Amino acid sequence: MEENNTIGRILAIDTGSTSTKVGYFVDGKLLFEEKLIHSAEEIGRFKHVMDQDKLRRDAIMGFLQKQGIALQDLDIIMARGGLFAPVRTGVYRVNRDMRDVLLTCRDGTHACNLSAVIADDISELVNEVRHDKGLPAPFGLCHAYIADPPMADEMLPECRLGGIPEFPRRAFFHALNSRATVKQYLRDHGHKENDVTAIVAHMGGGITVTLHRNGPTAWAETAPSPRNAPAPARPSRSSKCASAASTPRVKSRKRFWGKAVQWPTSAPTT
Repeated sequence: MEENNTIGRILAIDTGSTSTKVGYFVDGKLLFEEKLIHSAEEIGRFKHVMDQDKLRRDAIMGFLQKQGIALQDLDIIMARGGLFAPVRTGVYRVNRDMRDVLLTCRDGTHACNLSAVIADDISELVNEVRHDKGLPAPFGLCHAYIADPPMADEMLPECRLGGIPEFPRRAFFHALNSRATVKQYLRDHGHKENDVTAIVAHMGGGITVTLHRNGPTAWAETAPSPRNAPAPARPSRSSKCASAASTPRVKSRKRFWGKAVQWPTSAPTT
């Protein structure tokens, strides 16, 4: 796979639980990067993670000012993908529908939902500054984009089987890093196209193992970690068990536990 000839100035944004990572690229080369730490006291002031948008946006603007990067010099704002589905891997322009889903946390709550929203806000500021100053836009209007969101779903049908029809496997993995690893392998080994089958293990605060086949991610598995409870213990699955057990109750009890167990109808007394 050949290197792409990249021209332009890109601001990259990655909002994590307690930090915001930013990078500034010119013609494909990283010039500046910084990990902006948000203290527990700062984060604790907000009831909901999406209320942190101004805090993080101000931190990013401070980074730009410190590095002497003017808003009008930005051509693209690239953001970490948030939690929304259905979607496949790839690059997507941030639009109103995406913003609405991320702001309401419809498909999941995580700080990564902030990235696209903040990127879109900054892109609008760039366009306003250019318009007010009558400055040219070398590549047209500045827009915000995301790449390879974590709920990207390209799994094969047989990889969705989980042993119980009510609990099919679903795609939820470190798509951005996993796919970047495959792309790096292709470049390092002189591949002109994505024609490999590769298994990638992402091991960080979370752990995922993925199977990539000629591009698409055919299988993905998220392993337990301190911040990610084992699949059977997730509240969403627990409630599904209770729902499945009620219709018909005895049949479902036998299906899950091999015998008819009595469901508690109230909290135990002490």
